[in-house]
Amino acid sequence: MQTGHHSSIFKGSTLSGVVALFLVAMWLALAGCQPKKDTGDAPLARVGDTYLYVNDLKGLIPQGASPRDSLLFCQSYINKWVHTQLLLQQAEKNLPEEKLDFKKRLEEYRNALIIYQYETEYVRQNMDTVVTEKEINDYYNSHLKDFQLKENIVKVIYAILDRKREDAPQLEKTFWKIFHLPDSVLLDSLENFAPVMAENFSTDTNTWIPFNRLLKVIPIETYNQSLYLKNHRIIKLK
Repeated sequence: MQTGHHSSIFKGSTLSGVVALFLVAMWLALAGCQPKKDTGDAPLARVGDTYLYVNDLKGLIPQGASPRDSLLFCQSYINKWVHTQLLLQQAEKNLPEEKLDFKKRLEEYRNALIIYQYETEYVRQNMDTVVTEKEINDYYNSHLKDFQLKENIVKVIYAILDRKREDAPQLEKTFWKIFHLPDSVLLDSLENFAPVMAENFSTDTNTWIPFNRLLKVIPIETYNQSLYLKNHRIIKLK
């Protein structure tokens, strides 16, 4: 399927009827940067008096990343870090002193958190929040119409690869391999690499969204949504 200059990979599983669980992973670039051993705190980049060290990249990469993937990730991560530091230093240089003083805001935020924790604990200790199975069944049976879906819904994770990149073919292969890892490793990998390498991505596995909304982001062509969701678990679009 042609979708402009983007390459996409999907993974999904379905539920019966019109309810569908559809995990989508369109990997832009999943690369690893494994710092060499015995490098200590060797600096990788510097902006003013701020340094990025090899140790700062440890723990960001899933095990098994190839040397090429490591290099690709390092290059992108360092470029993003330099860009962020330049913006930060420029902001600190040009903003007036009163705009840089966050003590009052932090104190207000701290007080709000303390009050919230107190109220939450008070409710937990003083209110009966236990709902019996009978109460759940009674509510369900008396509100059946409220539980009937009017359209297909999905849970989705995805990342989109820019096919104009010179390294797009290699990155696509890397994401395809990681895409077949267990979900726990897959999600960790996506959260590490997508912010650096992806043009667009989502790692939200908790929110159900209408399938039609997903189609606005990912132009899947189908004339029978329920059948499509039932029969497709891993899909790659180009």
